[in-house]
Amino acid sequence: MIWGWSGGVYGAGVAMTATRLPQLIELVRCREVSGVSAATWYIFALCSALWIGYWSYTTSWAPLFANFAAGVTSLAIAVLASYRHLGRQHRANGAAVLVVH
Repeated sequence: MIWGWSGGVYGAGVAMTATRLPQLIELVRCREVSGVSAATWYIFALCSALWIGYWSYTTSWAPLFANFAAGVTSLAIAVLASYRHLGRQHRANGAAVLVVH
């Protein structure tokens, strides 16, 4: 580790966020959300929020940043998946839905 513990944790934060980006991009590009569990992504965001609380209490900024970045991305996926599921449910019921592309 060239940059030490903090550098490794910042790198892990970038990696945790980067691994979520393909899911987020796919949800933005495609209206089909079958197989995407919004509840799971909300749980991931909640876990990140709990870790954020812990790391802010201990004033460890590197893991706080890493969990914040991953948590925001998880929350974005959860909200977008919920929106897409709701739109699919309305379309199944025959209701008109405003779809943003």
